[in-house]
Amino acid sequence: MGETYIKVDGAVKRAVDIYRKINGVWQSSTELYSKLPADGALKNVFTSEIVINITSNRQDLILENLFTVAQWTSSARKRVVIASNVIVNGSSWDWALAAQNGGRAASWGGTLTLENYGSIQGRGGQPNGGRGGNAIFPDDGQTWTKKLQLINAGTILGGGGGGGQGGTGGAGIWQQEFMEGPQYNRTSGSASYWVAEWTQNRTSAIWNNGIFVPPAANSGVTERDGTDGWRYYRHTMRDNGDGSASYYEVIRRRWENRNSSGGTGGNGGAGQGWQQGRTNGVGGAGGGTNAGSGGTGGNGGGWGAAGAGGATGNSGNNGGGTAGGAGGAAGVAYRSAIVQVVSNTGTISGRIT
Repeated sequence: MGETYIKVDGAVKRAVDIYRKINGVWQSSTELYSKLPADGALKNVFTSEIVINITSNRQDLILENLFTVAQWTSSARKRVVIASNVIVNGSSWDWALAAQNGGRAASWGGTLTLENYGSIQGRGGQPNGGRGGNAIFPDDGQTWTKKLQLINAGTILGGGGGGGQGGTGGAGIWQQEFMEGPQYNRTSGSASYWVAEWTQNRTSAIWNNGIFVPPAANSGVTERDGTDGWRYYRHTMRDNGDGSASYYEVIRRRWENRNSSGGTGGNGGAGQGWQQGRTNGVGGAGGGTNAGSGGTGGNGGGWGAAGAGGATGNSGNNGGGTAGGAGGAAGVAYRSAIVQVVSNTGTISGRIT
């Protein structure tokens, strides 16, 4: 319906409210009808308020789309009533309900009122820091000259944020041992043995014909570092010779450092939303040898609450663990720049921006 005009003292004026006298008392009229001269049919020519009732569940509800273009732009008051037990939810994390199609200034004529007796619910945030879904579209960045009037006797619930992922465990380091032998061979060209020269008070070792432990003082020592990175050990005596020298089997060992990675942090929990329940974070994976395990993921947030941050990864013997990820922000319940709360006897949970 368009706007209604009446002539008052010869001047045409737009009708905002129309009253009629009943038993001497002026009372407001919500509708006005006129009889058409052509056929005598009654036609509605004035409506003070257009009321739309929502009695079944909806997804991605846009109030503008409930009205015709003429109704939306007219000066008539507009009211949308969401009945009890009705759930309005969103297919994305941006909004479950919007006053109008976004990205522009308020486009409705008159006033726009939302009476909520049901539940407007955002989506829950995904694990590892996903933000909770918005209940009423905040249309960030837009400046409106008028606000949606909100009467809430139900619930308006921003989704809970997802818990942050746990941090990675610290690095580890360990030594891998390599051992060869025992060997004993005094044949020229492939000799391998340990010799203690008693008369000269010195020892040496030969491995595959290489003198990696040159003769040095103290014939009684049983192990020495070689020039090739190995450590050589005297083993079982095989030949006492003529008493001036004894020959032994020889063993050699060396060690190499090996790095190991810390465990992956555990996943954070899911935030509460219409499509999922709230869950707790899980423990991190174990690390490699001497490395730290991953931190536990943070718990997901309940309705309108941020998710908890993930725990720092545990230290290894070669470094500390990294910090856990931040929890996801709670979903927006509404943006105060575009929504005016007239009354609230229900529950509103979530960020108010």
